[in-house]
Amino acid sequence: MRKEDLFQAIGEIDDTLIAKSGKRAKRKNKAMFRTVLATAACLAVLFGATFAANQAGLLKPVQPSTEQTQPGSHGIPGTPGEDVGTGLDDPDVPYIGPSIIDGGCDGDEEIDIEYTRGMVANEYEAFVEFNPGPLMPVTLAQANSSVTAQRDMTYDFSNVTKKSDGFVAIRDSYEFTNSSDEDQTVTLLYPYQGTIYEMNNGSKPEVTVNGEKVSADMQTGAYYGKDSCGYEQLLSFAHSTDEMDCIIGDVASHADAKSVDEELWNKNVLVYEFSDVKCVGDPTEYGAYVAKFKVDDYKNVYFQDIGGVTYYEGYLYVGFYVEDVMNGDTPKIIFLNGKEPTDYSEQGYSCMEFFEQYEVDGISASMTKREMTFGKVFEEVMESNRVAEQWGEERELSAQEQQLFEGFAAQIVSDVVARNAKDGEYDDMSAYFSNSLSDMAYYAYTGTTLFLVKNEVTIPAGESIRVEYEYLKQGMHELTCPEPNFFDCYGYDNAINMGTNMTFTKQVANIAEKGNIEIVDQNYQFDLEAGVKSVELALDAERYYMIVRVLE
Repeated sequence: MRKEDLFQAIGEIDDTLIAKSGKRAKRKNKAMFRTVLATAACLAVLFGATFAANQAGLLKPVQPSTEQTQPGSHGIPGTPGEDVGTGLDDPDVPYIGPSIIDGGCDGDEEIDIEYTRGMVANEYEAFVEFNPGPLMPVTLAQANSSVTAQRDMTYDFSNVTKKSDGFVAIRDSYEFTNSSDEDQTVTLLYPYQGTIYEMNNGSKPEVTVNGEKVSADMQTGAYYGKDSCGYEQLLSFAHSTDEMDCIIGDVASHADAKSVDEELWNKNVLVYEFSDVKCVGDPTEYGAYVAKFKVDDYKNVYFQDIGGVTYYEGYLYVGFYVEDVMNGDTPKIIFLNGKEPTDYSEQGYSCMEFFEQYEVDGISASMTKREMTFGKVFEEVMESNRVAEQWGEERELSAQEQQLFEGFAAQIVSDVVARNAKDGEYDDMSAYFSNSLSDMAYYAYTGTTLFLVKNEVTIPAGESIRVEYEYLKQGMHELTCPEPNFFDCYGYDNAINMGTNMTFTKQVANIAEKGNIEIVDQNYQFDLEAGVKSVELALDAERYYMIVRVLE
């Protein structure tokens, strides 16, 4: 968990003084990052606000703000917190979300979104904190009235254990039928919610057509925080299927979406780059270097490998750790407007707290200036990122995975810059949390996005073909400090009509092997004890769900 997330969760630090503080945690093992976050959040509760304040890098002590993001809202303005109707105390009272002005969701009208925090069963609202997305049906790049489909979706729990993080094997099978007297060639788009990290660890869907494995293109689509639905927190994940439904909309609309702003990529910017950093004494114990300057609009300033940023009385304090530079970081300040900052100075600190008593003279660095295009800046960020190394990966990304990684990062960067240019439409500081290009690259590796698996098939006149998608899918779960009743529980949502233009004549859900799980709640009507492992789904249903507990 980043320190700014801790501040938001604890609710003791004034948002108007903190832009960003601390640095992303370096992962050295292959444990899922959600487990790391859960541990960090539990520690935050134990150590409390005193710990957070000591780590904040603030200029001076502050009083708590009277307008805080509520604890439990994960820094997302407008989402459930302790003082709004979340349904947590009264499960029958759902939280009615903020009005969302259309930017690509549901026409030009203003709509209200009802949040159920992921599960159809309201009594499980408190359980769902991490939602990796529902299973969603295949769609066509171009609607075709001659083609219908039957869907046969199977869960296989045989390899699910308490150490497997709720990843279940999925086989999503479709029989496409061509009712016309002419061959029909269609482009299939299969939506898959996941992360580059998971893909690098074996969860990428494999596609077969009539039993033979085929190659398929992949591209990134929507992600939580994209501007199209008016959400304010950029680098996060959705907490409910309702949020995802609004974000995703028509899946086919994402297939040819432009990922970056070419004008931005060609824009000339000014870059301050720091090198030859030196420190008197042990850099692991002492050593932060800080640049201070006046800035008219801090949202036009971006960063690479920066350890802490504070905005105070018209000045930005931008700091990095000496040790991190020695370990390979390349700190940079990027001025998007291309202008030199005024009243610029540099100062060494014994820690990342910008108090006068921590100033030291034994830290130095060389700063060079460069003019370059923003696209070149992004290219250098991606070349220098060490996110896979920090996660202890044993293999490099494949060419396709690397392309997806860079494309997703470029999409995030482009969206953040566009958002920051829209003054007054969102909370300034929540947007400013995202100005670290390094963090954007990091999120692109670990953050949940909509991948589209894309391949073309030809269905002969009057005949059918079978297309199957096989992959691992993680279940919804409580991310931080779960309640005892929800230990080892995972939820699996199946939104059987979300985002598709496909006409289905039948949908069936199956459990191939139950493994070491028990079903806690469901609306599928499986009965494992009685051997009922296959159920036909109502085609007009919104979604089906299943909550299971892993027993071993």
